[in-house]
Amino acid sequence: MCVARDRDPEPLGATNATLQLYEEAAWLTLLMLPLTGLTQAEYSYAIWAIFQPSQVAAWLTNANDVTVCNAVFGNNAWVAGSCTPSNGSAGTGLLATAASQSFYAGEFSSVLILTPQTAVPSLVRSKNSSK
Repeated sequence: MCVARDRDPEPLGATNATLQLYEEAAWLTLLMLPLTGLTQAEYSYAIWAIFQPSQVAAWLTNANDVTVCNAVFGNNAWVAGSCTPSNGSAGTGLLATAASQSFYAGEFSSVLILTPQTAVPSLVRSKNSSK
């Protein structure tokens, strides 16, 4: 059984576990770049699922996307009409594959990760009012 790591939207902080997650995301991203079509989409969902697996599972359930659910979370993650990350077969999905990698220090030093920041309402108003 593959246990989903739910990292819903709490700040992650700077820990070794957080670094591992970003390394997994970078690794999947570099593998995804030359891909196209459905395979590229599977990697994109897997990158999102590293940090928010329950949201990805809900999205895939609503889209009725059995193929991508199983590709991301592992064989048999699709159960009774829904994407259920904890049911994925151990070691078979993109998440499990990324989590099983060993990364070395500086391996992703050329990767830049941008994350959105929460807008400050007063700044948004002041920008809009100057138009």
